[in-house]
Amino acid sequence: MTAKVKKSVGFADIHFREFVLCLGDNPSCAFGPPLSLSWDHTNMAPISVDDYELKRPARRTKVEIHMPSTFRIKLLMDGGYKKKEIFTPIATTIQPANFNSASAKPQLKKAKSKKFNVFKLSRKKKEPQ
Repeated sequence: MTAKVKKSVGFADIHFREFVLCLGDNPSCAFGPPLSLSWDHTNMAPISVDDYELKRPARRTKVEIHMPSTFRIKLLMDGGYKKKEIFTPIATTIQPANFNSASAKPQLKKAKSKKFNVFKLSRKKKEPQ
């Protein structure tokens, strides 16, 4: 008969990386510019798991995690992006599925010509049948 071996797992340090934010390309971003993480990063000093657990902030709720489009725009502009760089990709990623069929084609045409402000774009509510 073989002796039972006690198995265990342990953790020592947590290694953090700080990434640079950049303009994203996620077409499912409902409003405003999407954000992505750049490949550029800075390695931060490691911290023990125990120290991290003692100092970490409380977990955020879904409402606290949500980042309004105006805040994303400010982050990008503070990071050196120009308005034209931010808003051109938004206009080219709008899809007709985002609008009801009666207004999809004219608004998509305007989006591609960049002659309107995407922040004033309103969706019409469908009439109940």
